[in-house]
Amino acid sequence: MRLRLLSIIISATFTAALAHARATAFIDVQREVDQAAAAFQNFDRDQDGTPEIRTLKRLAGEKGRGAGTVLVLVESRLLDRKPGLTDLRPALATFGKDIANGGPNAFVLETSFYDGPEHQDGLTLIAYRDFLRRLWLRIKDFEGVILVGNFPQPFMVRQYAWRRDDPVTLFAGTKSEISFNQPWMRDVAEPVVSPADIVLADLDGRWDRLYIRQPTNIADLYAVFPQGSDTTQNWEMKDERYEDFFMVEDGPWTERDLGGHNMRFTFDPEPNEECTESDKKLPNPLALPEIAVSRINAYHAGVMPDPKIRGVKGEGLLDDNGKPETVEFSDAKSVPNPMNLWVPSAALERTLLVQYFARNHAYRTGKYDSVLGASAVSTDLGSDYDDLRKNVPGWKNLSPSEFLEKDITITDVAKWMEQPELVREIRAHSNPVLSEFGRPRDLAALTAATGGQPWYWTREGDKLVPSLQGIGGAMGFGFLRTLYENRALPDNGVLYFHTGCEATRPLEAENEPFNAPGYGRWQLAECTMMYGNGLALIGRGKVFYDEPREFWKVLGEGGDYGDAWKRYFQVESQDAQLAKDGIGRKRTYFWSLLGDFTLRLPNVLLKGAQPGSGKY
Repeated sequence: MRLRLLSIIISATFTAALAHARATAFIDVQREVDQAAAAFQNFDRDQDGTPEIRTLKRLAGEKGRGAGTVLVLVESRLLDRKPGLTDLRPALATFGKDIANGGPNAFVLETSFYDGPEHQDGLTLIAYRDFLRRLWLRIKDFEGVILVGNFPQPFMVRQYAWRRDDPVTLFAGTKSEISFNQPWMRDVAEPVVSPADIVLADLDGRWDRLYIRQPTNIADLYAVFPQGSDTTQNWEMKDERYEDFFMVEDGPWTERDLGGHNMRFTFDPEPNEECTESDKKLPNPLALPEIAVSRINAYHAGVMPDPKIRGVKGEGLLDDNGKPETVEFSDAKSVPNPMNLWVPSAALERTLLVQYFARNHAYRTGKYDSVLGASAVSTDLGSDYDDLRKNVPGWKNLSPSEFLEKDITITDVAKWMEQPELVREIRAHSNPVLSEFGRPRDLAALTAATGGQPWYWTREGDKLVPSLQGIGGAMGFGFLRTLYENRALPDNGVLYFHTGCEATRPLEAENEPFNAPGYGRWQLAECTMMYGNGLALIGRGKVFYDEPREFWKVLGEGGDYGDAWKRYFQVESQDAQLAKDGIGRKRTYFWSLLGDFTLRLPNVLLKGAQPGSGKY
């Protein structure tokens, strides 16, 4: 009750702020940023004595050449001056200036937040949402925020009623098991997405009311109905248990016991509780983002081989020259899982971030202007080749040969990655740690294509052997890290479009807080960005089949990644037919951004100039 009351008070305070004119002049915007930062120092939203936001202060402010304001929030941990760690401040200062040169005012802020044992990631994010909302209400054209570091990520659960007519079995695996081939209803609370950054981006929605911190059981229903009836004798109830989540309850039902084991279930209209009243009136009601949110996180990619792992002769995973070597153990049972060989490295994390900001600066200042191509790699999922040609003037003569779509092995992917391209689309069956392609036909050819020195260990009997044999056809950590360490990739930044399922989802998002040891390990999209010379990436955090509509149209018109992400919500909200699709109608919530959301395509592509690289 106390948290709910505080939410109402904060909401009323922010609504009152609408009566004031929003700041436009740089000096006024800077004052609003500084005042908001001061107000949210040691911000304890639930008043339990432990602040969610501990520190928040401006490091730099740059006046933009155009309209708008962008915030860059940097985790304080990354700014500690310690021996052996690169100072990130110069790179951040350049980043702020680069954003401002591109148009909007840019403010870089240092912040620290709750990092203890309690599972309260969502609460921390609601606190930051309050901060962002204050600025949105007081600053004109507040465009969004870029989170630099290992920030908590919002986890969303959604329950919805799904009418089905395929075969169903109730009480499977028990003595009461019974199967049906008639209409039935599935009303289940399922993990939908992490990161659900719509929570941070939708600043007039009601997400704070949907947050549940404590472990909670949510009832699921499976009910089989005779044709045309809402009464049944055949149903099964289960429950799901979640904690620290945002609950989108779109499947409420009421039940009435009619006696004689007859039950009447009434499925209520979707309440869309996260939406504003105006959102609810849309042809397809869903929450709309006011700002863009993107993340630059090298924590999960910034790992090194564990120096504590030693073989029977005292050998480590790396030799005296820092290269992978074979490690022999006492027996096969003692050989560690290759996924457990790596430990966080603050030094590598900083290095990856410095490299990212240098790459970003080079792209913005024209160093990569000779690399303007677009290409895709796909398994059986097609491509949007026609969409690229149609919407980006400089790609109107794009060759279909740039789109690899059949019988693709991981060796083909390596060769594809080594060809300079500005835009890379990845369309493959994926999970949080890998995208699936065909196994290499020749391991030696894969090793050569990735630079010659494997940075992955495969178990062979009682040994760990440096080899890519163990990755199969996976485009994941071992593959990408090998390309990175061997400097096998072209020296240009890449804009990624990734349609693989769960490509942005961290492992253990449903079960663990963001600072747990296994959370986000080998995260696919982050590794792609940091090892694959990424500039920005859009990806999905759930198993699904969609992709952002009008994405390339927005970029072809001069919009940035944030604009294109936001457009997807607008397009879907106007689709009345989509409103009839239970899970699909809010599929926009599944998508999020990595890297710098303010990046755009080069002007030369927007003007229709076609590079003479032989690929057009």
